Amino acid sequence: MAETTSSEILDALREVVDPEMGINIVDLGLLYETAARDGDVHVVMTMTTAAMPAAPAGLRRAGLGA
Repeated sequence: MAETTSSEILDALREVVDPEMGINIVDLGLLYETAARDGDVHVVMTMTTAAMPAAPAGLRRAGLGA
């Protein structure tokens, strides 16, 4: 099975929209790093607020878990 590419990860993360801004987290520039290895996806990002409660649910909807 082929590894997930960074492009595929970014495409999935474009489905995660910041509820306050109404813009996806990729276009907002919240991602620092993405990688996939052995079936796991690793994402380094920042939140728009320190207590962004929707982050885990948004990542799960994108199929990336949290």
